[in-house]
Amino acid sequence: MESDLKLKNIMVGSFSFKVNHSLETKNYGDIDISIRPVARFKEGSISEGLLELKVTLFDEDFVKNNKPFYIDMTVFSEFEDDTITEEPNIFDRYYANIISMTYPYIRSYISSVTGLFGISSVNIPAINVFKLLQEPQEND
Repeated sequence: MESDLKLKNIMVGSFSFKVNHSLETKNYGDIDISIRPVARFKEGSISEGLLELKVTLFDEDFVKNNKPFYIDMTVFSEFEDDTITEEPNIFDRYYANIISMTYPYIRSYISSVTGLFGISSVNIPAINVFKLLQEPQEND
């Protein structure tokens, strides 16, 4: 199926990484991950939008909870479908696709940066976007 959805830009808005130096950081076990998408329209447009995708691995109490590290990052991605002139808007049409297109960038960023920071590269799992959207409160 052909789509007119275009990824115009993607950028990291913020990135925080802290390591628990008292733990061995080679085997992470299960990684606690939280994914929170927020959609915003470009002012006055139903065909352009910005997705803010916030991903957190473990939490700020990572040392107290005996976890190896803490990552908190936000990525912004701009999308457009210039063929949309009436409802449904870009997010009603493509919200799951927009998240699915943005999330691999986050996976790549986390894997690359953790490897560069001197610990074993962290490979976060792929996600079921439809499940994420159906049960957002349970997906932390």
